[in-house]
Amino acid sequence: VRRTSTDNELTYAHRPELLWVAKEAAFKALSHQSPNLLLPDLECVDWDSHNENTLWTFRINSQKTLDLSRNLGFIFSDEEHLFSIYYQ
Repeated sequence: VRRTSTDNELTYAHRPELLWVAKEAAFKALSHQSPNLLLPDLECVDWDSHNENTLWTFRINSQKTLDLSRNLGFIFSDEEHLFSIYYQ
């Protein structure tokens, strides 16, 4: 997580594992637009917690030219796993 994230991302994501699943979901959704896209090219911003921290939302910033028209990601969890969905 440290290699692929900024200090701001690490601060605002609240937990490193949230940041990792967010970046992974966004990368998978956006990498078809830019074959040279790397995880550090994506910055997770606008974190918000819902339902007593069982649902998180985030958005992506990037210096790369990407279609970010919807630009909304969700992270949710059960007792053992984190899941993330990103809508470009």
